[in-house]
Amino acid sequence: MSEPRLDVAMQRPGAHVVGEIDGNPVVESAAPTENHAPRTPALELRHVTKIFTLPNGKQTTAVRDVTLVVEDVAERGEVVSVLGPSGCGKSTILNCVAGLAPHHPPTTGEVLVRGEHVGGPSASRGMVFQAYTSFPHLTVLDNVAFGLRVRGMERDERHAKALDWIGRVGLKGHEHKYPHQLSGGQQQRVAIARTLACRPQMILMDEPFGALDPATRREMQELLLSIYRDPAIEVTILLVTHSVVEAVYLSTKIVLMKPNPGEIVKLWDLAPPSHSFEETRTQPTFVKLVAEIESRLRGRDVDA
Repeated sequence: MSEPRLDVAMQRPGAHVVGEIDGNPVVESAAPTENHAPRTPALELRHVTKIFTLPNGKQTTAVRDVTLVVEDVAERGEVVSVLGPSGCGKSTILNCVAGLAPHHPPTTGEVLVRGEHVGGPSASRGMVFQAYTSFPHLTVLDNVAFGLRVRGMERDERHAKALDWIGRVGLKGHEHKYPHQLSGGQQQRVAIARTLACRPQMILMDEPFGALDPATRREMQELLLSIYRDPAIEVTILLVTHSVVEAVYLSTKIVLMKPNPGEIVKLWDLAPPSHSFEETRTQPTFVKLVAEIESRLRGRDVDA
């Protein structure tokens, strides 16, 4: 982690260095109460509360007073993973940022992306789900080009852009296949390419690799890191996952939530991984952080 990022992280109340991964500091802090970033943040949640009314008329609070700042880091974005037990509001937060009803709008509070209020869905915020979302009657090429077609881009131009992204996500040679002819990992690559083709400022991912086998999941994690590292893309990724190992490996920021109602209880700032997963996973601080988060998730001290 570069020194300026560490300085920003250490301004948060209660922040302290808890170790190193890849020779970079891991900073732990309590949930933030205000924004200290010098640039307009990529994402701000300001005291967000979401209350749902059940069919029987009773109300339930999904998330309460959630405040989060994701920095706009020059020449790259952030990979922010949201962890927490079932029912802690991870998907509620993701859908609030996406602008999707019924989670959006929040009952109270504000959601801002690069300083602008989220009023509903936008092409600037692409989504990748766990379920495969390709159109079954379209080829890989036409699936990836679909968003560009909706925008009115001419056929030759959108196909050229789509082919570029198909190549970037490792699907060159598959552009004329249909979704049923692809593996699960390949279908998720199509979804990621379709999202990136529209050049969003943020990608929202809801358990995108949860249905994949371990080897394919690792391949998709490496693809995600290659997207993050590409300075020409410069996108912020908000990832909901149940895998602690995945979160610690991929993230520049980890958000830990507790349920009933959903609240942020811990934040960790990490540097992007500079070594392979096999090298990183044996580092003492990596192992320690995974063990700490897993212990909290087992319920012994999630809100300690």
